[in-house]
Amino acid sequence: PAGLVTALALARAGERCVLVEPRARPSTHPRAHVLTARTVEICESLGLGDELTNVAPPPETWRHFRYCDAVDGADFGAADHGAAPAWANLLDASEARVAHVSQPVFETLLREAVAEEPLVETRYGRRVATLDVSDDRALATLDDDSTVAARRVVAADGVRGAARLAVVAKAKRERRQTDRAPGQSHLDAAPALQHFVSVAFESRELADRLRDRPAMLYFVFNAATVAVVVAHDFRKGIFNLQVPFFPPAERPGDAAAPVAVRNAVAALTTTPLRDVAISSARPWLMRARLDDFFACSDVGFLAGDAAHEMPPSGGLGLNTAVGDAHNLAWKLALANS
Repeated sequence: PAGLVTALALARAGERCVLVEPRARPSTHPRAHVLTARTVEICESLGLGDELTNVAPPPETWRHFRYCDAVDGADFGAADHGAAPAWANLLDASEARVAHVSQPVFETLLREAVAEEPLVETRYGRRVATLDVSDDRALATLDDDSTVAARRVVAADGVRGAARLAVVAKAKRERRQTDRAPGQSHLDAAPALQHFVSVAFESRELADRLRDRPAMLYFVFNAATVAVVVAHDFRKGIFNLQVPFFPPAERPGDAAAPVAVRNAVAALTTTPLRDVAISSARPWLMRARLDDFFACSDVGFLAGDAAHEMPPSGGLGLNTAVGDAHNLAWKLALANS
């Protein structure tokens, strides 16, 4: 959500901007689901505190991680993160509280807030096809051949996005190799850490079975599967399954095929679920990568996955993207003033 947060934060600071977002509507596939206390603080500063409170489930339903032979089976062990010393440190450090909010829900709140901002012009369903970055201006050509000219541009279009590639190309022309961002795993060279299939499914029956054993994550180990189930919303029975696969022995298309996905979901429970509805399945790569450059001149900037990718633990990608966007927005507003 780096682009949405950047646009909203700029508008709250009195800056006019254009938001180009390829998805016409928020993705319905659950992805990240943890908002850190700092992200909640940022959202409160943008006027979204009450909205987050209204959609976030109570901590009692997600404070545990469970390690089990089946999602509805016996626990090998359980970790209560609400009882950990680090949790008390968080409570002392901020009045904001960690929230368990699915990314599609979070992005919907952001879109609703952006829609009410007269300073934000939105181009939903469009993507940047080419971006020309000079020393003092940026000119984007979109995939419908329309153009957007701006004093500055924030590229938040992921690793392969045209805006990101243009900013990085200009940065490389301007800088020496010694100017690289600190770190060892750089964006163009780091290998995949693991391959997964992410499966979004709904089952109110499963939610009912888990009523006495709520958790955020269920790590399942049995003869048929090794997998992680994320409980996104017990109230609606929305879950996400993460199953590893292993190229070249397994291909992404085979791992995400309907038969394989149905078998993976069936292996999670002690007895079959009668109401499972699988909405989507997507292969993806876990990566930890850092771009060599975060900006060119004072015109082009990177945010979110365009600048860095990281494993999903703790919602690091989403929360870092929100932090990037907020950090950039107030500085750009100050520079413009």
